[in-house]
Amino acid sequence: MWRPSVAKGIPQQFAALGTYSDSSTHNVTTLAGWTSSNMNIATIGAATGLAQTLGVGNSTITSTLGAVTPSSTTLTVIAPVVVAVVVTPQKVSPLPGATVPYVAMAAFSDHTSQNVTTNQAVWSSSNTNAATIGTSTGIATAIQGTGGGVTSISAVFGGKTGSATLTLPALTSIPVTPANQIISPGTTLQFTATGTYSDGRTQILTNVVNWSSDNAVVTINPSTGLATGNMTATLVTANIKATLGTLSGTTKLSVGAQCNRNLLRNYKR
Repeated sequence: MWRPSVAKGIPQQFAALGTYSDSSTHNVTTLAGWTSSNMNIATIGAATGLAQTLGVGNSTITSTLGAVTPSSTTLTVIAPVVVAVVVTPQKVSPLPGATVPYVAMAAFSDHTSQNVTTNQAVWSSSNTNAATIGTSTGIATAIQGTGGGVTSISAVFGGKTGSATLTLPALTSIPVTPANQIISPGTTLQFTATGTYSDGRTQILTNVVNWSSDNAVVTINPSTGLATGNMTATLVTANIKATLGTLSGTTKLSVGAQCNRNLLRNYKR
């Protein structure tokens, strides 16, 4: 005998097949009358045989037709199951280095929902060159680089997967400021690197890029962009470079023993 088992919230269709005196059979589902022995577990359409599952447990489903002996079976309703996982935000485009906190909501067969973001859903990123994500936290980090890219962020829970899209813009240029400066030996100058991205946005990359000078007259901290002018008897110029991946931005810094406004004005011309 067929004894169906379904999760709470999932309907179950029953059918009645009548056998006649000539040994023929016919579907009599909509002709029979249907009842459920436990209405807290399941109700059933009296003329349709469609059961709605309301609680966890067993209920006897019976069909009757005229004077024919009723036919019964047991419907077992189990705990609700996950039917979908929804990840938000669905589409984001953070700048490199930014973090994105994702949320995973599990939808169950009984129309309830549960936040399964932390320590329940298992998170992953399809392109770790674009972004990584904490497998148990749902916090994604956009990778600091130049190429940009797209990744699918996924959360798995209860055998279901939800996903979202993270798009990383490409770095297109790294302007360095201030440009074309002159300083005296023994003094310092702080440079700033600003990243410009393919979508027009910008962000400060001073502590992200690698700084370098092509002349010993200028010593520059490779991590911070703080330049120091060294002793020189004449005006000497160094090329200052800020590099990230395959891109770089440059400017000039001159160091001279006599640094005044007129010299600076003439130099910039």
